[in-house]
Amino acid sequence: MLFRSDWVNSYSVNPDVIEAIRDNPRIACCAVVAYREATVTSLADAKDVVNKPSIFCNNLNDAQQWVRDTLSRL
Repeated sequence: MLFRSDWVNSYSVNPDVIEAIRDNPRIACCAVVAYREATVTSLADAKDVVNKPSIFCNNLNDAQQWVRDTLSRL
């Protein structure tokens, strides 16, 4: 799953998104595209809750490549 942050603001994420990632067995990993450090800081705890391979990237190309690489190893 690719999630692009900062669409509304840099400090909040709908908790339903975190639950959907965590609870959906078809989502194998999560790459978050975050353009601000505040977003990474606010989502750091969510990364632990998801309990799946996750990464923060600062651009979409890096996030897509990481997802492809991660899925190829599963």
